[in-house]
Amino acid sequence: MILVSILFIYTAFVVFISFEQINFLKKEKNKKAIILEENEYKNSANIAIENEKFKIFSNIYSFFVNSCFIIFGFAFLKDILIKDNDIFENTLFLLSFLVILSVLNLPLSYYEIFVKDKKHGFTNTNLLLFIYFV
Repeated sequence: MILVSILFIYTAFVVFISFEQINFLKKEKNKKAIILEENEYKNSANIAIENEKFKIFSNIYSFFVNSCFIIFGFAFLKDILIKDNDIFENTLFLLSFLVILSVLNLPLSYYEIFVKDKKHGFTNTNLLLFIYFV
């Protein structure tokens, strides 16, 4: 439970900072643009706000996934994979943990690349490249 508490405090702190950043960006968005064109300035502020909102969701999602894994997943994987407590079983345990977390984080990666970034023209990644780099 100590790990979950530390993870909760970290997540709460990061989410608080993101909310503060969103409030700052909303205030700054209404100021006069100095370097960029007015339209580009407001558009970049909107993109930054959208990125912060995604970061909030991503951190909360990661908190729940990691908390569930700490509370339930480790014991479940240990019961399934570790019998003799040898190096092979422990390596398999660690690799299983990493693969499961990667699969659970896949929807966030997909959304970030294929929805959020494509909407603003920041990427031209296709599904084949996505699968290759994941």
